[in-house]
Amino acid sequence: MTRRDAVADRLAAVERARAQLIGRGLARSATLSGDDAAYFLAAEVTAVLEHRRGVVLLPSALTEREVAGWRERERLALENLELHPRAGALVLLDEGARIGTVCFDDFEGWAPYAQVSSLYVEPARRARGVAADLLDAMQALLAPPYDGLALTTYWSWPRAVRFYLRHRCTVRQWKHALVFLWRRDEVRWDVRFDEGRATFEWTRAGQPSRVWSARRAGDWLEWTEPSASATGEHDADWYDATMTFAVVLASRGWPLARSAETLAHGVRWSERGYPEGLAQRLERWEAIDRARGFLLETPRLPGLPYRDASELEDE
Repeated sequence: MTRRDAVADRLAAVERARAQLIGRGLARSATLSGDDAAYFLAAEVTAVLEHRRGVVLLPSALTEREVAGWRERERLALENLELHPRAGALVLLDEGARIGTVCFDDFEGWAPYAQVSSLYVEPARRARGVAADLLDAMQALLAPPYDGLALTTYWSWPRAVRFYLRHRCTVRQWKHALVFLWRRDEVRWDVRFDEGRATFEWTRAGQPSRVWSARRAGDWLEWTEPSASATGEHDADWYDATMTFAVVLASRGWPLARSAETLAHGVRWSERGYPEGLAQRLERWEAIDRARGFLLETPRLPGLPYRDASELEDE
């Protein structure tokens, strides 16, 4: 199959999946109705305000004028939000009532995973399995040619991070934000915490399990990992497992650096790799958010200097 044919195959799968969600009454296009488009844009605003300002609003209760007012008052927090729903944007429905939003599309950089964004469920509908059931349905509808879903979220949005970890998503990248993969039929992982020790087990269907472990040693982390392959190179599963374990540890407030020296070299893993790469990224992310006055409800990690954004500018 040529590259062009592969892209066409994926785009056709996305269109079929959208059509089936709409046909089942689970969603409606946000680009065909003025009311649905307004709801989608209001949900974008309320999601960001909830995470960055701690302000909980209902998109269904906001008028377009009120949404515009929030955009004007919170320019910094809402600076990257679009003014029109993207192609493929959907409003989620329950018996015809709007309850949230989602958008998914093909992005070649994440193939064979479909890119999912703008996943939002109204507060009263949360903790009922709405988002998880939707993502499972999307994964099923998109396979093949997709192996799963790619979802990006921010470290400073801890409820979203905990949701993806609770549903055993895996971490693929942390260069600009956390990128999770929803691929529950492909790999499994589990983690156990016991008296200052964490054990992480990674299993791919048909292959032996691999085990990582970590122990708290004051501000530092004692780290044990499976042996590399015969060539000495780490495979894709090693990276995904190592990064997933690192995010789990960070979410629990564990140290991420094995020593001051490895922490200083964290930039080597600023896209993928060892926990120090995540430490380097989240220190920078939190510094930027603090400088902008955003809400931070993340755990404070031992061993991190937590420098201000101005101190990190030259790095």
